[in-house]
Amino acid sequence: MRRFVALPATLIVAGILTLGITGVGAADDGGQLIIDGRVYLDPTGCYDDLVPPVTIHNDTGTTAYVYANDDCTGASETISPYGSTVSADGRSVRVMS
Repeated sequence: MRRFVALPATLIVAGILTLGITGVGAADDGGQLIIDGRVYLDPTGCYDDLVPPVTIHNDTGTTAYVYANDDCTGASETISPYGSTVSADGRSVRVMS
């Protein structure tokens, strides 16, 4: 009789743990920005003082902007969501949240 009680209880606990882990992962959807191999989790704002040429992987759901200025101002090149580029003159990158 004990076996029948233990098995459903084990399955319930396993289901709760699985849903808990999935819920945390689903809430964390900010993605990552990879600039010359350096990973920034849940990126937002300006990443500056880059030395061109710079390789950028935009693994977020929003557009990233690459600027030739150090302070994320001026004309920009865009990197679409989940896109990549190598910028010959990129000195800063902005990701809007």
